[in-house]
Amino acid sequence: MKVKRQALEAGDVLIEDIYGKTQRPIMRKETVLEKQHLEVLEAFFIDEVPIDPKRVDKENASGKNEPDQRPNSSFVESYLRVVEQFKDCFRNWQSGEKINIHELRGFLIPLLEEAVEQRDDIFSLHYYVPQSDYLYHHAVSTAALAAFLAKEMSYSKGDWLQIGLAGALCDCGMAKVSLSFLKNKGTPSVREQEEIRQHPVYSYQMLKLIPALQEGVRLAASQHHEREDGSGYPLSIRGEQMHPFSKIVAVADSFHAMTCERPYREKFSPFQAIDIMKEEQFGCYSLVVLETLSKAVLRLSVGTKVRLTNHQLGEIIFIHPHKPTKPLVRLDQNGEIIALAERSDLAIDTILT
Repeated sequence: MKVKRQALEAGDVLIEDIYGKTQRPIMRKETVLEKQHLEVLEAFFIDEVPIDPKRVDKENASGKNEPDQRPNSSFVESYLRVVEQFKDCFRNWQSGEKINIHELRGFLIPLLEEAVEQRDDIFSLHYYVPQSDYLYHHAVSTAALAAFLAKEMSYSKGDWLQIGLAGALCDCGMAKVSLSFLKNKGTPSVREQEEIRQHPVYSYQMLKLIPALQEGVRLAASQHHEREDGSGYPLSIRGEQMHPFSKIVAVADSFHAMTCERPYREKFSPFQAIDIMKEEQFGCYSLVVLETLSKAVLRLSVGTKVRLTNHQLGEIIFIHPHKPTKPLVRLDQNGEIIALAERSDLAIDTILT
């Protein structure tokens, strides 16, 4: 839906590229608007832009602009509220405070209970991540994804809640790392990368004395960057040495990171991310967890409307059983049939229906 510039708010998500009087877009689709974006739109005299219809509604049922009185019932609203609460906690950890697990559980558990029932929304959370707040969004999204995957794998509620907590806390050790590279918006230096690679160790140290957490949560925090083939860090252990919780969090952590916009890494659609994890990074992740993720994301069927990475709209007309992320798509614009399995430059970006 199109929204007037004056009604836009930080956190709204573009669903199309925005052009000024230029050949190249001044803003890319899926940009999460921040204050500086709104100023650019004004400078280019752009009156309205297309926004994700899942945006937080600015008006209540009466149509009056009363943001403080609007209901906070939707999953996205709950998610964004929890991100802000998690941000406050993380900043306290940076100041040297210990983790208050009771406070964390108080606002995170209700979200996890909601997230496991929100299959459609849970795989679109990357749309709401501004680069400036990536760490906090990543923690909450990883928690939601990890809990969802664990429930899909038939873990008990007690366990999938603990796995969700592991997802939220796996990067808590980043509070002990200098985050100057995020402010500089550049690729971390070699020294910074070495420091970052120690954050799983710091995470374990911050969690080891919290009795309310299962040992699997602490191990997931220390092992979520380890890989099945021994190529991970900090200890380069192999899959048989990894705790089952760690394998779930590793997939959730990597998947969400790949789908988010960051200044020093390319962003991928959820479908591209799955292909990369299955093919280019074959052997790195638990096949059981990865297959659970694939089945959850790829709820594709013939007749499904999709948007491709080149912005074209189309309809799935055939799904190859061995390459479900690369079906045949008939374009709406001209009826052309695209075999995505033969097009390395194209992929499904979003399921529309």
